Amino acid sequence: MNVITGVSGSGKTSLVRDVLLNSFRYESAINCKSISGIEEIDEMIAVDKTPLAGSSMSTPATFTGVFDEIRKLFAATHEAKSQKLKAGDFSFNGKSGQCPVCKGTGEIKVSLDFISDVSTVCESCSGKRYQSHILKIKYKGESIFDVLEMSVKEAMKLFTDLPKIFQPLSILDEIGLGYLRLGQSSATLSGGESQRLKIARKIIESKPENALFIFDEPSRGLHPDDLVHLQRLFDILIKNGNTVVVVEHNPIVISKADRVIDLGPKGGDKGGKLIYQGNLKGLVDCERSVTGRFLVM
Repeated sequence: MNVITGVSGSGKTSLVRDVLLNSFRYESAINCKSISGIEEIDEMIAVDKTPLAGSSMSTPATFTGVFDEIRKLFAATHEAKSQKLKAGDFSFNGKSGQCPVCKGTGEIKVSLDFISDVSTVCESCSGKRYQSHILKIKYKGESIFDVLEMSVKEAMKLFTDLPKIFQPLSILDEIGLGYLRLGQSSATLSGGESQRLKIARKIIESKPENALFIFDEPSRGLHPDDLVHLQRLFDILIKNGNTVVVVEHNPIVISKADRVIDLGPKGGDKGGKLIYQGNLKGLVDCERSVTGRFLVM
């Protein structure tokens, strides 16, 4: 775990974005005289807190891919087969199973003059997104809507014997997202939640090894309790054989670094200089480092 520190404007983001990422992308030294070791990295992944890509119907279940497996389970039930229902019929994004009134959102938007639109619960499906015959199909006594209302932790208990569903959910739980509802709109997630969900999907899809992950101030806006989950995410990535580079101001995150690169001495035109590189103790002992003054070993 490598942490890049320094006062605001000292060149931290420029170093990782304009030098490191661009040099990897173009396989040559970009915005620097020379760079070595790029060939040792298989993949470079920059993670930010921008909202999750996709439609407004995106949820943790759809974004991680577990909903595909859940829909297959419901389609495989005796009741579903007797009605010739397919996995696609259990998607709230598909016309065959979604409520035709709210189009699978569970809500109706009412346009009002001079103020923002107001959403009300769909009276046709009572906010359950699906047509009534779809909701009658049960898996272990639960409808597809019931499953979407479950938290990740609750769903883990229901699908404990199904690795294709349980394992992705366990990753979400391990990085502190066990409280999210499977059917929760991605638009309601915080920046920190979106960030962790993006990396969780990367781990679920490809289990990357020998990749370099870049995080730009991932602790910004997070509650101190969430820093534990953020560090757990870093630990998982490193344990799997990856490298983590973090641009950070937070002393708690900095204190977990294996290696520190400190820039300065000030910001703007007076920044961009290498003040220190090495272990954490050396940073604390470095008299030139502003960051080191605020760290306690």
